[in-house]
Amino acid sequence: MLEEAQTKRELARVTELSGNEQRAAELREEAQNAFNSYSELISDGNEELIAARQLQDEMDEDVFISPGGFRLFLISSLSTYNAESDRVLERYDTAIENFEAAGATERAEVAAAERADIASTYENAYLASIGLGAALGVALLVFILWEIRALYRYRLDAEDAVTGDFLLPWAETES
Repeated sequence: MLEEAQTKRELARVTELSGNEQRAAELREEAQNAFNSYSELISDGNEELIAARQLQDEMDEDVFISPGGFRLFLISSLSTYNAESDRVLERYDTAIENFEAAGATERAEVAAAERADIASTYENAYLASIGLGAALGVALLVFILWEIRALYRYRLDAEDAVTGDFLLPWAETES
């Protein structure tokens, strides 16, 4: 888009030198419109990129815990994680689209690489958090089953103590 604006500006100069003032004015206006459009797209893309980075920082503070520098979130924050990570990635997508529409391929590539890195980090955090939650759930289930087994054995021992049956196996082995 910037190249288009520059080309039309050059055409306007050539047209003006050839004596066609009206066409030169039209080309200058088209060049200015193209430049304004380019500037607006770049500005919008930069704003989206800044907003995505700010959302990412807020998410780091509000959602994630970072033991050892590794991002995790509590399972109770899963809905917040899903909503916020989607918002961050959507902002990056919008910034990339704006940069591509403006023809700023280098900026689009940098934003796309940053988005891919963040998406990968978020995916790893999701998998680790779900895995940790599942492991804690299994540990809780094992603990509960262990306690149920202990209560069952306690009940059997209590019944044997009341009836005196715990003495019978010893008495039966001697006879």
